[in-house]
Amino acid sequence: MKKFLIILVVFVLGVLGFTNSIIAELTVDGTITGVHAFQVGYDEYESALQGALANYESQGQSIDKYFGKESLPSEIQLGYSVLKVLLDRKVMAFFAMEQDVFPDEAQVQQITDELVSRYISDETTRAQLEMYYGSIENFRKVVEDIVFVRTLSQNVFNAIVPDYDASATEYFEKNKTDIKNEYESVNAAHILVSTEASAMELKEKILLGELSFEEAAKRYSLDQYSAQQGGNIGELKHGTVILEFEEAAFAATPGEIVGPVKTDYGYHLIKVNSKTTFDSYEDLKNSKAYEDIMSRFENEAFLGWITKYRQDKKIHYIIYEEDLKTFGELANLTDPGKFYNRIVNSLFDENNELKAGVPGIIAAFYIQMADDELKQYESREEAFKTIIGICERLPEEEKGVEHFSELKDKAAENENVKQLLDYAEILGVDSIENVHLRLEEIRNYMREIMNKAKKVAWYLYDKAPDSEKLLEYLYRFDSDNPKAVYLYTENFYKNQVQPVLADSDIFSSYINAYKQYLGENATETLLGYLIKGLEGRLVEKIVEDESVSEDLRKSALELLVDAYENACNLPLDNRLKLQYLGTERDYLLKLSELTPEATDVKQLLDAVDERLKELR
Repeated sequence: MKKFLIILVVFVLGVLGFTNSIIAELTVDGTITGVHAFQVGYDEYESALQGALANYESQGQSIDKYFGKESLPSEIQLGYSVLKVLLDRKVMAFFAMEQDVFPDEAQVQQITDELVSRYISDETTRAQLEMYYGSIENFRKVVEDIVFVRTLSQNVFNAIVPDYDASATEYFEKNKTDIKNEYESVNAAHILVSTEASAMELKEKILLGELSFEEAAKRYSLDQYSAQQGGNIGELKHGTVILEFEEAAFAATPGEIVGPVKTDYGYHLIKVNSKTTFDSYEDLKNSKAYEDIMSRFENEAFLGWITKYRQDKKIHYIIYEEDLKTFGELANLTDPGKFYNRIVNSLFDENNELKAGVPGIIAAFYIQMADDELKQYESREEAFKTIIGICERLPEEEKGVEHFSELKDKAAENENVKQLLDYAEILGVDSIENVHLRLEEIRNYMREIMNKAKKVAWYLYDKAPDSEKLLEYLYRFDSDNPKAVYLYTENFYKNQVQPVLADSDIFSSYINAYKQYLGENATETLLGYLIKGLEGRLVEKIVEDESVSEDLRKSALELLVDAYENACNLPLDNRLKLQYLGTERDYLLKLSELTPEATDVKQLLDAVDERLKELR
């Protein structure tokens, strides 16, 4: 029987032993079991989560604690998924005990011993394992866990699908149309001509051996791209070519020439080189698609079984970890209004002050909601500003009308009036006075959202200071706050700018790309893009503001010095190098005023002076 490997096996780094720190546990008919085999301990959860995070990191992807991005989950979202998988494993354990198919400890130990012995028989491998896991015993525990989960999974699956081939056949027949459409393919070549007669003439010559199919395609096919390949068009799946062509190709016997086949493009001679089709489960078993389709069958069988089993046995779970518990509750809310009210009521008291001890996930959800709300109102603000701009462009005699509707007769002859009336109808306003009132209401509401979001973002910062996305939100909500400016800019510099400035090869690759558009200005333009934006923020909001703390001003100057020092180490022409060294020197002088005792600043200043002297 095919080995059963469901997704649960991915997260097998958990510790099976009992731990006093419980993250979650099963309940049966509303009663907590209190049995450690049905509980998820902190060590088990944390080990599984770290394994999942390590998998992303090995692919060069970093996971933010509270904020997902593009196709990546947040750490909380990933953690919740991991916990659900571990809880499913506990349900499997419950079923296995009930059905007397729980893994035999002696068998698990025997398989574990065999696997470990095989690995540690090589001294080099043994040394690597000891270095990675700390000891062979730790490695053995990991292997034992893997063996246990695989055995448990296999035993459970054997119990719920006792006749594998019969169930797999039933699955295939039920999903045959979808499976055929997704997995069947032909590898084909064709010759396209304009008339049926010319197609028949070519076919006869090919069959008589006067001309090979490939030669005929190169000489006569109207499809110039495939003609260069001897007519070859590669692998085709259902739905990827015109229907008449598809039906003929999939009906053809490999090696034979079929046609002429008439389509909107002309007449085709088709030669199928190979074909993957299956009309029965036995056909499927002999195809490359078998493993993929059976994996899907196994997962669907398992998910269908465990959903029904939980319902029948009234098995639920309790989550004790606050962020995970809250995430689960919010994830199950389908009513947007209830979701919003739950978030707001959890965060703020009756005076709109932030409550103490709010779960971080609540704060993160609110920040994202506030950002979405602000974007909508920013769009409305722009629309009302547009109306004001249109009004200012109206002729003097039309500016003084009390209601916009008075201008309807002039819409046909004046484009500004037409635009004004269109906007006014969409936004539901009929006077410039009403526009200004609505605009003020929008701005007041935006300020209210911004002030609340600012408080929540700083609260969450104390919980997740390494969250890159949170630093972006801090700057968005509190862009006049020097600390927010610095944190955002520092993060941008470290992740976007410094890697380019500190590596001349990376910098040169960018320059080569820019040169095709900017010519000799490429270097100066790229450096300006990398440095000038962050420099402007730091100088205006921090360096030149003496009310800002000395520590923050010092940090901002150190970042600017680092940026210019890296830039000056790149292959620049003398003009740019002199300019950038001069700017670096200015910031070093400011830095030395704040840190007069710092010898490293003085040494770097001396080095910059020496380089300037050499260049001049």
